[in-house]
Parts: sequence; structure tokens; C-alpha cells
Amino acid sequence: MGIGRCDSMTQTLRVSAGVPTGGQFAAHRHGEAAVDLNDDGGGVSESAEWGAGSDAVEADPRCADCGQFTSPGREHICGSRVMLASRLADLDKKIAAANKKLERNGLAERFEIEILGQRTETRTAADGSQYSRDLIDYRLNKPEVKIGDWEFVGRLDVLADGTPIAVTKPGAELGGYRPTEQRCDHCGTLRARKSTYLLRDSSGDVKQVGSNCLEAFTGIEPRGLWSLEWDPDVDIKEADDEPGSYGSGGWERSASPEEILTMALAVTDEGRSYVSRSNAEMYGRYATSGVVTTYLWPDQHTRDSEEYRQAVAAIRSDEIKEMAAEVLDFAKMMEGESDYAANMRDIARQEAITPRHIGMLASAVSGWRRSKEKQVKEAIAKANPPRDAYLAPVGERVRRVPATVTKALYLDSFYGTKTMLIFRDNDGHELKWMASSAMDFNEGDKVMIQAATVKEHGEWNGTKQTVLTRAKLEEAV
Repeated sequence: MGIGRCDSMTQTLRVSAGVPTGGQFAAHRHGEAAVDLNDDGGGVSESAEWGAGSDAVEADPRCADCGQFTSPGREHICGSRVMLASRLADLDKKIAAANKKLERNGLAERFEIEILGQRTETRTAADGSQYSRDLIDYRLNKPEVKIGDWEFVGRLDVLADGTPIAVTKPGAELGGYRPTEQRCDHCGTLRARKSTYLLRDSSGDVKQVGSNCLEAFTGIEPRGLWSLEWDPDVDIKEADDEPGSYGSGGWERSASPEEILTMALAVTDEGRSYVSRSNAEMYGRYATSGVVTTYLWPDQHTRDSEEYRQAVAAIRSDEIKEMAAEVLDFAKMMEGESDYAANMRDIARQEAITPRHIGMLASAVSGWRRSKEKQVKEAIAKANPPRDAYLAPVGERVRRVPATVTKALYLDSFYGTKTMLIFRDNDGHELKWMASSAMDFNEGDKVMIQAATVKEHGEWNGTKQTVLTRAKLEEAV
């Protein structure tokens, strides 16, 4: 069963709590952590956003070189981003302002936008209407902050239990280097520090150096370290200007992993609608990390919103609590030796997590969901391989067809919520139906298609797909 679905609103709990035109987050986008050298992972799936075919079940694989999630059917270029063409002028202004700051810092290198290509995409909305949008594929080339043979590649973060983690700049991997303590490799002192930076030389040797020792270690006063974390899509001020941090004399709020994950599941339709920071602006959505943070510590304006009340109701259910426990186990045992996977395992084992790391943990719901969907698809394919045939001729009315749901997508429009369901019947036929309302089905559910008309024959990734209309179905007993 799903959580918090609402047929009567054009925005639902799944849509990361709001639309970009006003709403309760108009003044609260600062809720997500301001400093995050690694993106918080995941990324909104285009298949979930736009209703692609049945292979949307597949997990978006990470590029082995840059760590980004790749999109099925699209050539991946390491470090590439996508933006609306209309945003190019705004991006140019932000880059120019950042480069002026680099000049004041005495650095010769500059931020540069590398245009990789331009394209026009035509989409079909849930209400059947079509529209086009002009997109630009680009790469933001950042200046290298180097002193002699040493390059700044990241910083050290310390979790609530004292565990240090390495947070690298985008695209940087440390080749298995894992910090074990807050010791400065220059002075040898082991103590809590406000800032500890990670430097790597041409041989791959990594050193962690406290901010007070940087000049002594390198022989030069380092400047421009802010550029390691600067991103034009995120309003980053300074490394310590972060929500939840109230100065040395104040306090820093925190939440348990269970609280974070139950809220993340509630506002992302159990992980299906997760939105990373890097994709939030492009898709006109709010980043899941910001939504979760704002809902965990709401002001009165947020408390008065219907979306917040729906989320609160959802997180009280035993079902979502059990799901959150499953996601937490997934995060604690995340496979892989990348910096992302290693940091996820460490963060998931904390008893209390600050806003600085909420984005990282919240991204686990997306990976967990993809993992679950992949398991369902593989199990169905093993037990019932796809058949290279259509269910029936176009126009024929079929009756009493037992099938298994392999994908359920919920598409919101001005007219309400529609549901796209992909099935595999017991004879291996792949079926697709777009329902005109919100249907409460999940991947793996057994259903009986009591009656349906074959609308058309299609194909998705080499598999014949029978498109149905006027369908009547119910859960199989």
C-alpha cells in the first residue's frame, strides 16, 4: 500500500511537498544543508518524472569515473549537467561574480562553462498534452586550488560520535583513503578542529591538515578555498554559514536516522520521487534534503500547510516505520568502496545527525527503492521471462488476465493524479495502462485485469508492449 496519496490536489505528498510558484517553501529553501562537497546522491529519475517504459525499474548506475548517476539511453559525459536554455544568462552572471571573487583572492584560474550540446525535448504530460523545452548539456569546470604539488581535494567532517569522514569535491575520489582520526598531518596534534582540509599530491598521497597549519605546511597563505564548495545552483555563502549552526555559544539541532528516513520516505512516495539538489532547479522541484530538513524543524507557516500535515500523518504509520528500518539497514550495509558508499555507511550508524548530513542519509531512500524495484523485476523475469508477442490484436477486448505489477508511476497534472502501470501477465506479455486516477499499487503486486481494450502495440527496449485502455482491475486474491 502507498503512503499519503491524494487524488484531489494537483500537488501531492509525493511531489516533495510543493510547487515552485509560492507555497510554504517560498521563503525556506535554505533548509537544506548549505555545505555538501558531494551531491546528496540519487537524482530524480527521468522515468519517474515523465513516465518512461518498463525498464524504468532499473537502478540508475553510477559512472565509475565521476560517481554521477547516468540516464538510460543517453550518452554520459563525466561531470556533465543539464539546464534549461533560458537559464544560461543567469548562470553566466553567477559565474562572472564568482570569477571576480577568485581575482580578488589572487587566483589565476577561473570557473568556466563548457557547452557540450543543445537539444530540444518534447514531452507528453500526464493529461496527454505535449510541450517542448530547450536544454543545454554543459560542464562546469572549476579552478584547481593548488599550492606547489599539493591540490585541495576536500575537507574532513566529523560525525556526532566523533567518526571522521572525507567529503571530497565533485568528481574527486580518494582511492580508498579513509580518515581514522582528527590528527593534523603537519603538526601531529590530535584535537577537534573547525576546519581540516584534505590535500593530495601528484603521487596520490593524501594529507589532512588543519586550517591553522595550512600556511606552515604549504609555505603560502591559501586563498580561494571557498571555490572547492561553490556551486551556482546552490546559494552557498561560507563554509560555516549553515542552517542549524548557531555559533560557538549556541546549539546545533539533530535528528535520529529513523526520523530522517521516515520523513524522506513520506515526502518522496517511498523513494520514488527523490530529488537531488543538482536536479531540483532544473525540474522546478524542491530538493528532498531541504524538504526533509524543513519538515523536521517546521516554522508555523510550514505547520499550517496541508502537505506538512499529510507528512506527519504518514510518518506515524507502522508501515513507514518498518520501511525506514529497512532503508537504514540498506544504508548501513551499502555496497561499494566509493567515498559516497563509505560515508553513507558511517552516517547511517550515527545516533544523531545534523542538517549538514541529512541530504546524504535521505538519498538512501532513492537507492533503496531502485534496489527493491530491480529485485522485483529480476524475480519476475526469472519466473516469467518476457514473451516476444502482443497480448491480443488492437481493438480487442480482453478479460480476466492475471498479471504482476512491475512498475507503478504517479503523474501529477493540473487535472489531478494519473497512474501508469506496467504489468507482466502470466504468459510473459508486457502490458501498459495509463489510469486516469491515482491507483494504489506497488511493484510486485498481483492483480487481475478483469477487462481491458487493446489500444495499441508498442515496443520498449526491444520488448513488445501491449498498451491497454478502459481497464478494470483488482488485486488478486
